[in-house]
Amino acid sequence: MHNSSIRLIQVLAALFALVTQPELSNAQGVGQIRFPSQVETDVNPVTGVEAFGRAVALNGEWFVTTERLSSLEPRPRSILHFFRREQAGFVRTQQALPITTYPFYGTPGEVFLRGDTAVFSDFLNRVPSQGITIPRQVFIFDFDGTNWIHVQSLEPFPAGYGQINREFFGQDIRFLGDDTIAVTGQLQTSPVRTEVAIYMFDRTPSGWQGSQVLHEPPYDPLIQGYGSHIGGNESQLVVTNSNGGFYVIERGIQGMWGITGQGITPLNHRYGAAGQTNAVSVDIEGDLLALGTPMEHRMGFPWAPHVGVVEIFQRIAGVWVWETELTASDGILNPQPSAGATYNDQFGISLDIDQGRILVGAYQATTDPNGYPQGNVDGQLGQGQGYLFEKVNGQWQELYRLRRAETGQWDQLGRAVVLDGNTAIVSAIGATAGAATRAGAVQVFNLPMGHTVCVGIQNSTGQAATLEATGWSHISMGDLTLTVANLPPNQTTLFLAAHQNGFFQPAGSQGVLCISGAFARFNRPGEFGPADSAGVRSLQVPTIDIPINPVAPMVAGETWVFQAWYRDQNPMSTSNFTSAVQVTFE
Repeated sequence: MHNSSIRLIQVLAALFALVTQPELSNAQGVGQIRFPSQVETDVNPVTGVEAFGRAVALNGEWFVTTERLSSLEPRPRSILHFFRREQAGFVRTQQALPITTYPFYGTPGEVFLRGDTAVFSDFLNRVPSQGITIPRQVFIFDFDGTNWIHVQSLEPFPAGYGQINREFFGQDIRFLGDDTIAVTGQLQTSPVRTEVAIYMFDRTPSGWQGSQVLHEPPYDPLIQGYGSHIGGNESQLVVTNSNGGFYVIERGIQGMWGITGQGITPLNHRYGAAGQTNAVSVDIEGDLLALGTPMEHRMGFPWAPHVGVVEIFQRIAGVWVWETELTASDGILNPQPSAGATYNDQFGISLDIDQGRILVGAYQATTDPNGYPQGNVDGQLGQGQGYLFEKVNGQWQELYRLRRAETGQWDQLGRAVVLDGNTAIVSAIGATAGAATRAGAVQVFNLPMGHTVCVGIQNSTGQAATLEATGWSHISMGDLTLTVANLPPNQTTLFLAAHQNGFFQPAGSQGVLCISGAFARFNRPGEFGPADSAGVRSLQVPTIDIPINPVAPMVAGETWVFQAWYRDQNPMSTSNFTSAVQVTFE
């Protein structure tokens, strides 16, 4: 069968799936506001120039962020900050500078982690006064058990045809599994034409070696060619372009990478009329794909202003089909008549998919109900937010809105985001650090683990008490905190845990006990006591000393159900139970 016939069948299948699937609306509800559990900044911040947190990466026990050290002499440079997860949180272990043969003017690009390897790129830099252009560069760091060491710099290699343009090599990078790195570049294929090329590098015993160059496919008037933004995971790569479309690239049985799917949102023409179709962030996970289209940060005539969006696609019968469009529950447009422009929230400037959840950054979102205190100056003002979405009962829900605890109008929280399990890291490159304004900061959010297996019964406060488990799912790190809220103030509270859930209402209790079998009672000194005046109580769980019979540690692979009992007056003396949460540890 000819390729054109195959493509026609794919398009018809996609259209059939689109018109036959149920109507799906934008994300429902308003996410719960959450604040970071940890904030990291440069140990010696400098006002206005450092941009700590320009890019962030998280993988297992490590996270890394970049910074532009403008204060270095004789020339500024980029630096990497490495943090390792410990029981109390992430701890800074090292700062590392790439080794370069170029005068490195230090504008950080992207950074990604995979196991004990990090890959980092810098931006193109021009020095007009010296009449030189410093090419983009891509650097590899390995952890040797003690330190992160710069071990290699990646270089573009012959692509079969076209002249390599070093200025665009490394514009975007991605790890694909443990042993493949994708790097975008550009080829001059004629005096009047350039095309995006994707360089694939494989890990070998002698280092990272170039293995394949992915050229743009034949011109498609709808989807067009490759763009400069890519996303990926274990075995998939997605490439955006300037027309709001994308190509999905996967490794075949012969080990070669090739296009296996493509798509374009049917709404792109609505934004296309305003020249606003370019996706600047993208990620893929299995049959789920997300395109972040924040629009221009400054929109004036003739552009039609609108908030940023994230387009969601799903793969049905091998065909990528548009599913819905996500927007922020508090998305804003900020008109500035004096500038003849409107600024939006920049929702979708960054995004990351992990385990079916989508974390989205919006660095111009405002947390001030009165809007921007001084208007907006070329898109630089805005406290910013992160938004976490999950699909529940067939509908995408906004679960959380992530904010800084102390906000400033230049924060730009959400410029970069990364999600790994129940840990979200969101950068705020304009945040105040100590006394240094606009120096940058990185926020670490510990999101609730597990899922709720039963809900509480209303108590004397008029609400049902809730329980959350936060920490790290790798239980060997001993990082597990239980927090209950909406308790009657100052009433005695007892945390409970068991391996099984159940349903039993004890005599004299208004609530339901949702654990069964042998269970632990955390009633030792320091574990057992009253809620505070706000109706909140927390327990740092002693994970190696659980008071079950016999006393035992929590270990990887186990499932535990957590709940709390508490006293109440409702209106007579009684007791009740919080909601119960089930968590499986790694």
